[in-house]
Amino acid sequence: MSTFPKEPKVSRPFINDNYGIPKTLKGTLSWSYVVERLEEAQNYWVATVNPNNTPHVMPVWGAYVEGNLYIEGSPRTRNYRNLEINPAVVIHLEPGYEAIILEGGRTRS
Repeated sequence: MSTFPKEPKVSRPFINDNYGIPKTLKGTLSWSYVVERLEEAQNYWVATVNPNNTPHVMPVWGAYVEGNLYIEGSPRTRNYRNLEINPAVVIHLEPGYEAIILEGGRTRS
């Protein structure tokens, strides 16, 4: 389970200036819009860090309820074991949504 603040910090990706990404936050998605997408989604792409520091990405079922993201998995899954060692995680919604990417750490339930 990951808990996100009521209004997390919004930022732009760090990309070469040639891509035309604005320097300001004007035009970014509102948190209320992001919450709606999180609540609608059934699948989330979860990126964790393997013990050898390589990335591990997996689509998983989940539910966003009252500010908490619950994802399926048992202690035997790679995602679960990775999060036990290193709480760094990135969550991305399944294809079909705007680029909504959440970065954070795991909290114990």
